[in-house]
Amino acid sequence: LSPVLDSLGPLARTVADCVAADAVMAGEQPKPPVGRSIAGLRIGIPRGRLFEDLSPEVADAFAASLDRLEKAGAEIVDCSIDDLIEKLGEATRIGSIAGLEASRVHADWLGDETAPVDDRVKVSLRRRILVPDAAISALLQTRLALAAAMDERLSPHDLIALPTTPIAA
Repeated sequence: LSPVLDSLGPLARTVADCVAADAVMAGEQPKPPVGRSIAGLRIGIPRGRLFEDLSPEVADAFAASLDRLEKAGAEIVDCSIDDLIEKLGEATRIGSIAGLEASRVHADWLGDETAPVDDRVKVSLRRRILVPDAAISALLQTRLALAAAMDERLSPHDLIALPTTPIAA
């Protein structure tokens, strides 16, 4: 659907299973992962837009998780990525990368009114097919630049922590 965004990788129940599956896919001998102490980890928390719509239940659970990590010796530090998120939002006003690429992948049937595809999907893809290729190319260049900026911004941290979802199911 989206060659730029699609990626291959294992899905499994545990990190160890993912490590083993990744090694097999890479043609390597699987080795068990080596644990690392939480003490001394620098964990970045990108507060801001990504935290705006958290339910109190999720916010409290996330805060409790951070407290446990801090008590175990991790350093919890705020980091800011809102400006990069905003720039990506501006760049994708022409459409999402997935939608733009999908319009090209499915161009052969988009004009067919009888195609057995939900009308909401057809309408969206038909709008995206009208976006010029040059605009998509510019969007992809912007994405590359933003990815590099994000890598640089996040590099001082061992990992970034976010709530998995803004609300409980």
